[in-house]
Amino acid sequence: MNTKVQREDLGHWLREWRLWQVVGQAVGQTVGQEAAAPASSSLSEALPPAEGQIRLWDVEGEPRLALLLAADYGSFHLLPFSPLGERAVPEERFFQDRPWLRVLQGWNRRRCRRAGLEGSLFCEQLEESDLWPLRLWLQQLEAGQGGDPELARLELPDDPRWSYIEQEEQCWSQRLGEMELFGELQEELPRAAEDEADWDTES
Repeated sequence: MNTKVQREDLGHWLREWRLWQVVGQAVGQTVGQEAAAPASSSLSEALPPAEGQIRLWDVEGEPRLALLLAADYGSFHLLPFSPLGERAVPEERFFQDRPWLRVLQGWNRRRCRRAGLEGSLFCEQLEESDLWPLRLWLQQLEAGQGGDPELARLELPDDPRWSYIEQEEQCWSQRLGEMELFGELQEELPRAAEDEADWDTES
């Protein structure tokens, strides 16, 4: 993907972010995504956590989803889904073109044991064909690779991605407690400003 297209995509993300702040993360609403959360009939507390599951957390009425991948010693890697439909930073990945499942936050991943997943609901089990590319991506992230560095080099005035990162970290810390955050950003996001017209394109 060339830099011009990436700038346009980040401009789309920025407009989603602005709207997300305006609506105040209203209950069940995700800006830029056309459908509501999974129907309650598809949710289950009976199925214990397992690799490849998408599970749902509900805190103060706000539904959020995350994917489980197997880790060492019976624990799991938990990868949250972004509430927005565009990537913001290099350590995010497009997953599926379905509402609520478009962008995975590799930088916000956590390692947790089964007991730490209490209170979550089973939504969906992914096929093996969906999992192996994600396992490879996770390995690359843990080796300091797997991200798109050109996204990090884009310079936004008063870069709102810092606020996004802080809010998302706090969101999942509230859901999971003081669980260790294993993800990280591979390089500093620039804070220097450039002309807003260079990136905030109109669709």
